[in-house]
Amino acid sequence: MAWGESKAWLAGELNQGLYQDLLEDAAQLPGLQSKRKKVVHPEEMPWEMSRQGLLK
Repeated sequence: MAWGESKAWLAGELNQGLYQDLLEDAAQLPGLQSKRKKVVHPEEMPWEMSRQGLLK
């Protein structure tokens, strides 16, 4: 590190578990993905009226 950069990098006392939260979410993801549908058939898709017209 440059001489002055280390002081700026060490400044502050705020701590959060952002990376830990991402790891926990990633650990739960396979269980959530296994419950989701893999294929959605046309009769299961809703119709939507949009500015471009009727969409499915």
